[in-house]
Amino acid sequence: MKIQWIAHSCFLIEDSLGKRILTDPFHKSIGYEPYKESIQAVTISHNHFDHNNSEGYADKSIIINTCGFHDLGFVKVHGFSSYHDNLQGAKRGNNIIFVYEIDGFRLCHLGDLGHALDSEYVSKLGAIDILFIPVGGHYTLDGNEAYKLCSVIKSSIVIPMHYHTSDNTMSLDGPEEFIVHMKNVEKIQGNTFLIESKEPYKNKVILLTPKEIKFS
Repeated sequence: MKIQWIAHSCFLIEDSLGKRILTDPFHKSIGYEPYKESIQAVTISHNHFDHNNSEGYADKSIIINTCGFHDLGFVKVHGFSSYHDNLQGAKRGNNIIFVYEIDGFRLCHLGDLGHALDSEYVSKLGAIDILFIPVGGHYTLDGNEAYKLCSVIKSSIVIPMHYHTSDNTMSLDGPEEFIVHMKNVEKIQGNTFLIESKEPYKNKVILLTPKEIKFS
């Protein structure tokens, strides 16, 4: 399975047969170039412009933007209700956490999660191999909150997202406050991560580098 960080909270997940699913595609106004190639499916955690630029995929791809179970054959997608803030959505609305079963792995994309999850909620998500977690604060969990949640979910691999980079026009913190708490961090000079088998990791952080292209 190949995981490619397009930027922000947008990842391309490609299975061993080349089937692809895209998470939270963004509008180019945040400073990155949107993904433009064909894909089988897109998941949308919520309707803010930096997570729901789905117009370019609607004609040829399956769009998943609701909670519940979705079986696409090559991937099973479970959507769980959550909030974009710690006020039960009163400030920024709802958010969907997606869990993907693909190639024998279970991946969890937290979207723009803005609150802690208790043990009962985490048990509903099930065992997670790869966790995509926002760490940039201001609109979502900050680095310290993300660290605390990782200690509850206990995934094998953690991939930080939704944080400041040199091309991101949004007001976000960098990943430093998050990774300073984590004991096992691997920085990859590139935006692609390959995984072929499950490893006995616990909260190993893979820090990817998005392909940053500034629009004029």
